[in-house]
Amino acid sequence: ARFQNLYIYDGKTTLRANKFSLYYENSKDFSEFTDKVRMEADLTDSYLSFETLGRIAPSLSKNKLSMHLTGLISGTVSNLRSDNLKITSESGLTYVDLKARISGLPHVQETMAFIDIRHCTTTSLDVAYIISSVSGSRPIPFLTRMSPLIKYNFSGRLAGLLDDFVANGTIKSNIGSVYVDVLLKENEVKHGLHLQGKLRAENLNAGQ
Repeated sequence: ARFQNLYIYDGKTTLRANKFSLYYENSKDFSEFTDKVRMEADLTDSYLSFETLGRIAPSLSKNKLSMHLTGLISGTVSNLRSDNLKITSESGLTYVDLKARISGLPHVQETMAFIDIRHCTTTSLDVAYIISSVSGSRPIPFLTRMSPLIKYNFSGRLAGLLDDFVANGTIKSNIGSVYVDVLLKENEVKHGLHLQGKLRAENLNAGQ
């Protein structure tokens, strides 16, 4: 099945696709849709709210993250991939150009993500609010105060479970650069994130 110029709006999420295709052997595959029906969506100027995903995966119901999406996504629900996905945060302060593979949905606690970030531009303030919208906690004070007007560029890789993953790559800005190789885990006690790993800074002035 193939649809041209698809438009879907559910009150939270707006999906626009130049084309949307479903590939399956026969109608019985729809009884195991997440594993047997392969999708291909050429998204353009779309807006995704995780509140929509929360209706499919209840464990995401408290997640308030929203983003703008453009790019080609393909695969089954349980094994999605994109080689050219562009994401902009709701505020517009964060932009990401990435390649990704996500397996395990809709079982969020078992879902693995492998994300290669070609280019990312953001601010520490926006990162604080993105983490807050995912974890349901207040923005991390350290991030909200750390050079909030400075633009940071990141390239690297994220890999692991959605709430327990490794990030490695290089963060650059006009106040210096930092190489990061850290493990990020959900901190259920403090309703935030626990970070463990290595940071290597070069000519960094965090007080600017």
